[in-house]
Amino acid sequence: MQPEKLSVIGKLHRLSRKLESQVEDFPLFKKYPVHVAPGMLLYYIALQQVDKTKAEPDSIFSYDWDNLVIVDGCRSDTYQAVTGDSGTRISKASMSRGYIKKNFSDGDYSDTVYITANPFFHENKFKSITGRLPQNVFHEVFHTYDTDWDEEESTVLPESVFRDAQTAENLFPDKRKIIHFMQPHHPFIGFDFVENGFEDILEEGLDISEWDLAMRGELDYETVRDAYRSNLEAAMQYAEKIGDFEGKTMLTADHGNLLGENGLYWHPPKSKAEPLRKVPMTEL
Repeated sequence: MQPEKLSVIGKLHRLSRKLESQVEDFPLFKKYPVHVAPGMLLYYIALQQVDKTKAEPDSIFSYDWDNLVIVDGCRSDTYQAVTGDSGTRISKASMSRGYIKKNFSDGDYSDTVYITANPFFHENKFKSITGRLPQNVFHEVFHTYDTDWDEEESTVLPESVFRDAQTAENLFPDKRKIIHFMQPHHPFIGFDFVENGFEDILEEGLDISEWDLAMRGELDYETVRDAYRSNLEAAMQYAEKIGDFEGKTMLTADHGNLLGENGLYWHPPKSKAEPLRKVPMTEL
């Protein structure tokens, strides 16, 4: 489905989102946000009209690598547009929570160091997802989101992740490494569309994000596409340097992202929509 080519349901969803924005400041709806229910229902109906992947998903551990770079929420077509590389795989999940559950709920990864900008790896969240503590799953975890959260951008900048990856390479040269960048996941570095960052949405549930503005028609597709692509380019400046680490380095994503299909954005859970599951898989 082409971006911003809306079905009847897609048009109804957009209309409902616009109506939400007109009433969201009413005191009653601030206390009881029932006004979002029609929009969410139409979102999931419209999502059913997005092409589904028929290929089987695979595990990140089914590939041969010493270092694995994760670019969070990266679509395969955007990755190809930025890098020229067309290698793909099908992820087991359509959002980070599912990625963690499907890949790390069991198994021994004591030979692996995980460097992450994604707050879902906080020990309480990780345990609620997998039933295990991250320090009992991996040899070591670098919680870069905790040590290097950028308040101005409301995310973790890629250079902070790369710095921790370098430290891990120096301290644990014989261990496998997974280096998890937060980009191209929103918020978009250098763009001031909204005040909410990833941490706000994680802690408080769905809030006003770039995706909401796009689904309301307040941000056009080209603007969001370019900002998303810019975020990936920011991550790739540092991700490509991981290729200089010892051993074989591969790159993939935890999940993809909707970018205008039937007027939809974001990455809802448990979906088989192809833009959410088809992600890059390539050697750096």
